[in-house]
Amino acid sequence: MTTSRGRPQPRLHGYGGLSILVSVVGAALLWGAGALPALTALGCGQMPLRACSADAVPAAAAILAGAAAVRVAWLGGAVARRVRALNRVPAPPALTAAGARLRNSRVVCLATGDQLAFCAGLWRPRLYVSLGAVQRLAADELAAVLAHEDAHARRRDPLRAILRRAGADVLFFAPLVRHWDRRRRLRAELAADRAAVHRAGAPALAGALLGMVATAPPGATAFGPVASSAIDARIAALTDTAAPTNPIPISAGAMTVIGSLAAAALVLCLPPLTLALGL
Repeated sequence: MTTSRGRPQPRLHGYGGLSILVSVVGAALLWGAGALPALTALGCGQMPLRACSADAVPAAAAILAGAAAVRVAWLGGAVARRVRALNRVPAPPALTAAGARLRNSRVVCLATGDQLAFCAGLWRPRLYVSLGAVQRLAADELAAVLAHEDAHARRRDPLRAILRRAGADVLFFAPLVRHWDRRRRLRAELAADRAAVHRAGAPALAGALLGMVATAPPGATAFGPVASSAIDARIAALTDTAAPTNPIPISAGAMTVIGSLAAAALVLCLPPLTLALGL
């Protein structure tokens, strides 16, 4: 598969499709084996399935939505506190000029000798670049870094990442959701890389990527990902080489089926439990 610029897309799926197929086939087999009546009897007791579901599904959806909202607020607050705790210095002329070329005035310079850059902020994301990165990167490499982070800001990737992370945390019983979150994060990095290549060129971005480190606050969208597989995929996209598949374990599909059934049984227990308690 190639992009509109003729550059190949790394193969990200691996065995992800097989894992999903295992989940679907497993659910179908359990259905055919009579798991649905057993699940209904386990959860609903003597209540009809329609009446049980009519009460249980909205309640479960409200609980999950509330838990996700609380998790989003918690993660967003944690990132904001970590970012506020970082020491800042006036932006050097090179960083100011690079930001002006991007027409992005929300560029902040951090007082650290480490080479790092990241984008953080849910509603109005800012670009954060360390003084060490400004001093060590060439002008075209610094422009590529800023273009990459500016693409994250325009796409509101920090907000998207926190929403996906919160969803994966709430749906902890479905491991495929967490794997999906990781794949979406990598796709966001590749999309930002394509924007940076369009603005600054592939050599500048590759040089910056190899020289940067990932020391951004957890929850921020960092230029240099910690996972070596993510770095390999990004380098592969820049060099027109095959990327590692990084397959999703088939066991994740099986665990998703088991966890989802267990969660469904728990949800179906809510109406008879409320009736028994007189609520």
